[in-house]
Amino acid sequence: MPDRAFIRLAALGLSLLIGLAACGDESDRPYLKLVGGGFIFNYRIAEMHYGVVLAPERALPEGAVVEAAFEDPAGGPPITFATPVEGGERKFVYDTPPLTGTRKDTPYRVTILLKGADGAELQRIEKDFTSSVEQKDMPDRPLTVGPGYTPNVTGQKEAFTE
Repeated sequence: MPDRAFIRLAALGLSLLIGLAACGDESDRPYLKLVGGGFIFNYRIAEMHYGVVLAPERALPEGAVVEAAFEDPAGGPPITFATPVEGGERKFVYDTPPLTGTRKDTPYRVTILLKGADGAELQRIEKDFTSSVEQKDMPDRPLTVGPGYTPNVTGQKEAFTE
């Protein structure tokens, strides 16, 4: 049977090896990873939007900015967001305002840029999201109003108004 001191020494050595492996070079890993996203249809308030969730894979550079540009289904310029990196972010969540003109089975491009403090592009992520619902199939008004899911019998166009 092995000696207890030997087992402890082996465990310590293994712990050191694991620790050294974790401190390896991260320069080959991307800064950000796309961990979620897509279209969201809220029939209750008659709204459609889309968004993405990003998670840092390694430390982000000081002074960097994360930019997200969503193709607007109604045409025109992209819907854009920019978030300065402050350090310690666990995720970045971007969500468009309510959309109009969305077409079923049409891909809409989202472009994520990580820019350094000097404005240089450090990483680019491009992803297409496809709506499974046609805008014309969405209700023309909220089906319910207020937090109690009161049926919208008056036909008002704005959500959550009395």
